[in-house]
Amino acid sequence: MLSRTTDSLRDIRRKLSERYGEHITHVTVGSILEAMGYSRQSNQKMLQVGEGYPDRNAQFEFINTKAGEFIKAGEPVISVDTKKK
Repeated sequence: MLSRTTDSLRDIRRKLSERYGEHITHVTVGSILEAMGYSRQSNQKMLQVGEGYPDRNAQFEFINTKAGEFIKAGEPVISVDTKKK
């Protein structure tokens, strides 16, 4: 199993420093994560190749309308955007 993170190496370094008081470089953080099997992932929207779904906004409008109906009825709403792999 491959683990992923979208945090920058500098952000991870800063968080480690704040949490544990350890001071290491972002290069070292990258080496450690690579050794642990982590993979850096970029925002997939920036990598989209080819044509997107022609009416993607309509999908979100529909979901938003349905969510509003449930909220008005006092029901909980969970909306998850997934990607086909």
